[in-house]
Amino acid sequence: MNVIAVYPGRFHPFHKGHASSYSQLANQFGSDNTYLAISAKQEQPKSPFSAADRAKMAMVLGVPKEKIKVVTNPYAAKEYMDMLQKNGGDTENTAIVFGVSKKDMEGVPELNIPPDPRFEFKPKKDGSPSYLQPYNNGELKPMSQHGYVVSTDVEEFPIAGETMRDASAIRKAYSDANEEKEVEILQDLYGKNWKLIKPIFDTHLPLRESLIRFIKRVTPLLREASPSQKLKYKKIVHEAYNKINKTKVNDYLEEK
Repeated sequence: MNVIAVYPGRFHPFHKGHASSYSQLANQFGSDNTYLAISAKQEQPKSPFSAADRAKMAMVLGVPKEKIKVVTNPYAAKEYMDMLQKNGGDTENTAIVFGVSKKDMEGVPELNIPPDPRFEFKPKKDGSPSYLQPYNNGELKPMSQHGYVVSTDVEEFPIAGETMRDASAIRKAYSDANEEKEVEILQDLYGKNWKLIKPIFDTHLPLRESLIRFIKRVTPLLREASPSQKLKYKKIVHEAYNKINKTKVNDYLEEK
């Protein structure tokens, strides 16, 4: 049975902690067999970066361009099966292993973050095994039947002298920072290549914070608004989303 390893996620932003997890998978399953799967979802304010932006972040940190895939559902088999078949692979003779950080597998009790329920591997309602199963290096089923999950160690590193354990904290810290602090944050996230990523952060995060402030200020007023006023508000927010999310998904992946 052939095995491919996939490190999937939203990655808003992708940083060197994620790159470390990707490298762990590549070391375990082979660099030729390991892929980074970036969720295509981009929606302000919680998912501000385009897939192209996140692909560039990953490439800056050493993930090969040809190993980056943009997917709609990072843990569903169909897209990976389609990709494999397109390249002449045999889906019935290939198992798929997903890398998941220990933080997602086990949660963070001290921060009241529970484990992700997807990785509890509970049976389906009809009693049959769930698609995702723990990886144990034993007999594997093809990717059409099961996907397997292996945990990766989380690389902890200071970001501008602080401990930030989730992407939302990073985004907020950057949005609140002065120029000197912005540089410090990016250097900790991307090392010597931070200048390549700064335009991406500067483009999307100020817009994100502006949109959050707008929503927080206007939403309480909607309790007394008329249906037409509520509709107008929703239209304004959707227009803001559309203007912010212009970047094409594969811009950086298709660069020559």
